[in-house]
Amino acid sequence: MNHAVRRYDVIVVGGGVIGLSVAYHLAKAGARTLLLERARFGSGSSGRATGGFRCQFGSEVGVRLSLLSRRLLLAFEAETGVSPGYEPLGYLFLAETQADLERLRGALAVQRKAGLVVSREVGSGEIAELQPELALEGVLGGSFCPWDGYLRPLALVEGYRRGALGHGATLL
Repeated sequence: MNHAVRRYDVIVVGGGVIGLSVAYHLAKAGARTLLLERARFGSGSSGRATGGFRCQFGSEVGVRLSLLSRRLLLAFEAETGVSPGYEPLGYLFLAETQADLERLRGALAVQRKAGLVVSREVGSGEIAELQPELALEGVLGGSFCPWDGYLRPLALVEGYRRGALGHGATLL
């Protein structure tokens, strides 16, 4: 590397999904960006993540962040050249007590307020269709969102890494 002093607008520490995403978006916006990672990219929590993705949260902030993340996931391959492996297979939450069911209904109300319109309450008949191998004894109902599913965290790392470099970021 050239030993001349380089000046950066931003220095990002950590080369996981979050750090690389920050570096990518800052570099794309024109900031002179340096990202520092002590090991290999994605070797921390990003490389250990199971890849679950969901929009069903009980807080408006959580839902809004997930909706924003989903929009980014849908455009990710076109933007970075790397498929994030997003598979919206749906998540099903079950309620065994009336209190559980009321909590799910409360979360659904928060989700609606935050703009998530595809999540819904499901009864035992629809639960049986969604998960035919599930024993439904004691299940009162649940909630389901077809946008929830899975992705490949290390694909996000790679896409943001490539994108950050493509926009002129320095990654060390």
